[in-house]
Amino acid sequence: MLKFEDIYSEKTMNERFGSEVRPKKKVNYLEYIKKKCDERGIFLIADYDNHEDDLNKTLIYTEIFGGLGGILLRSPRKSIQKHMLMLSLENKNNTNKDYLDKILEHKDKYNSKKQNRESKSVIILPGSNMLENGEVNFLEVLKFISKFPDALVKLHPITNECDVKKMKYIFGDRIVEGEYSAFDIFIKSENVLAHNCSEFSLYSKLFEKNFFDYNNENLCNGTYRCLNEIAENKEELLHLINSDLSGIILEENYEERIEIFLDIFEQVHFKNIYSEYNLKEKIKEIIVYNEEDLFELNLFLLKEKNIKLNIEIKDFKKEYKEELEKFANKIKLELNFNG
Repeated sequence: MLKFEDIYSEKTMNERFGSEVRPKKKVNYLEYIKKKCDERGIFLIADYDNHEDDLNKTLIYTEIFGGLGGILLRSPRKSIQKHMLMLSLENKNNTNKDYLDKILEHKDKYNSKKQNRESKSVIILPGSNMLENGEVNFLEVLKFISKFPDALVKLHPITNECDVKKMKYIFGDRIVEGEYSAFDIFIKSENVLAHNCSEFSLYSKLFEKNFFDYNNENLCNGTYRCLNEIAENKEELLHLINSDLSGIILEENYEERIEIFLDIFEQVHFKNIYSEYNLKEKIKEIIVYNEEDLFELNLFLLKEKNIKLNIEIKDFKKEYKEELEKFANKIKLELNFNG
């Protein structure tokens, strides 16, 4: 059973961060988001409960641009999240506001100590949860140090004592401990090595740093990865930050933005990219992807079983066609395949 958890409650804070580390800013409109999701029958779950639920309308929430007090809403399904972001880029009506000055003003997500060390190159490591899951390719870390010998290694605020000792043993006096500001080092650097699921991958785009990725064979399909894949440059990322459809919610206009986002999210949920205005093209894309998307298509057909579909698909995989025909026969749905 999916259960909402307030990531800002003291109990959750202690479980996530221990007694020392705290986010700089609490999001005061989280209850409003929860209320609006409840009204629509949408499950709202925390980012670290990344539960992929095929049958329910579900949104994951997490902090984004922490110093600004932002929230990112996204579907557990990468295909739905990507579709929402593509719609955001296609919608060119909104005015792009430049948030760089505000980000510079508010800086780190966590309350951090100032420090004076700087380098043109910095490696920003994740917390112990990701270190222990093998999501850091340390070969890439060593290559980066070989290329940029002056590189500093910044530990995450949530790094346990054992991992701190390991990292100090490996990297020696390059280490900047977790209690110090990562943003202060980042903003003075030119070359940044981090995880493509890290907020610093987004900051690197916004502040036009040379970004290098140490994600270990794309094991992580985490929080900010879709944003990175869809926004190819600073301008596109700023457009997403300004868009009502991206799932990025900031305090200054949260009520209107949440309503618009949830309206569109409901339209693409389950149907995913099967809306009438682009039905054939989008079904073509979905089927070629993977079995997970095939299952989504089956759900759509089950929900819309009174319609007839003519499906035109290039490079149609034979096993997917057989699977669809078998399913359609079960629910007495007529499917016509062309191509």
